Amino acid sequence: MTLAERTGLIAMRASSETKQRFAKLAASRGLSASALLRLLVHTVLADQTPAAQPPTVSRASDRLTLRLRPGDRALAETRAAERRMKTSSYLVMLIRAHLRAAPMMPMAEIDALKAAVGQLGALRRELHALLAACPPAALDASMPSAALADLEQQVAQVRASVAEIVRLNLESWASGDA
Repeated sequence: MTLAERTGLIAMRASSETKQRFAKLAASRGLSASALLRLLVHTVLADQTPAAQPPTVSRASDRLTLRLRPGDRALAETRAAERRMKTSSYLVMLIRAHLRAAPMMPMAEIDALKAAVGQLGALRRELHALLAACPPAALDASMPSAALADLEQQVAQVRASVAEIVRLNLESWASGDA
């Protein structure tokens, strides 16, 4: 079997005693432990009928082991804590966002943005009510009223921008590949 044909790795954990016994068994047959394990796997798989094999299912629980460079785990833990997430969830979010080229936000941040949208809307309503309560003569003679009107427009623009960010992120979370 060529190296190109052997692309997958099957591994297991065993006690030192079990590993030594398996190595001795392999050596007694003139094989390496890997060759004996390969022979065992092929033998078991050859005995299987196609109907007995379970259907292949794509799961969200696929596991991957990462080896981080020194200091990277602490940085990841710090950033995850800042976002009130588990480190593993934070790293999964980063990987998914990178692979799909679609940055996503954690739900806690989306909830915070939703609250900000609500607060900006309330502030805009208060500014609007304040401007409506001013007599027209006061609006013409008063410079602060013009500043209030400008502030109301700015709050409305910020609210619309934040609401759009929330909408886009909610869509990315709701889509099948988010």
